[in-house]
Formats: sequence, C-alpha cells, structure tokens
Amino acid sequence: MDIKRLYLIRTLVIFSFIFLLTILGCASSGPLLKPDMDSRQGYVMNHPELSYEIKQAILEGKVIKGMTKDNVRASWGEASEVIDITKTRFYTGKSEESWIYRPFPFSLEPIREVAFKNGTVINIGESYK
Repeated sequence: MDIKRLYLIRTLVIFSFIFLLTILGCASSGPLLKPDMDSRQGYVMNHPELSYEIKQAILEGKVIKGMTKDNVRASWGEASEVIDITKTRFYTGKSEESWIYRPFPFSLEPIREVAFKNGTVINIGESYK
C-alpha cells in the first residue's frame, strides 16, 4: 500500500470513531430502561398494602391515576426530567410536579408525562413531539 492510501484509511477510522462517540453521547435514558418484570414483582411483593389495580398496573409496566411516586418508579423507572410546577405557578399550597419520560433519539416510542399533585398521579399523557 502506498502512503496516501494508508493516510486515507487512518483518517476514515479516526472520523468514524469520532462520529460513533458523538452518536453515543446523544443517547438518553427513558422508558426503554424501565424496570424488568422481576424488579416489578419484587416491589409488589414487598408492598402488600397496594390496591389490586395498582399492583396489576405495576406488574404490566403501566402508570395509572392514584399511584404514588414510588409506584411510578417501580413501574417506569426514573424520569428523564422532573419539572416542579409549584415553582412556575402561583403558589396554591399544593405540591405539583411533572415527570417526563423521553425515549432514545429516533425511537418510535412517544414522550410520556406523568403529572403529580401532593405526590399522587393525577394525569398521564403521551405525545410524539
């Protein structure tokens, strides 16, 4: 091989490596990393006080109204982003928070949002923004 060809190959390898690192650096956590069935079952077993509906939702990896923050974590894992709505609105004396679950870039999964009031789920939404 001549020196120009070696230089070209080396340059391509370096740029490919940089491109790969850039793409991997853009990845975010989201619902794709939600707890597996074993951890959801373990949570339900350790919390016999949960209602039947909440137990079923956690086992199925769903979120429903009335769940606590711990219940949501057990079902969907940690949120990608937490927004304290109490700070952005006129203070009502009630704690309001919104959890955003973003999928990996270029995923066909929707962005999910869970709204809490005083630590309890009051609304669940999805969008494909």
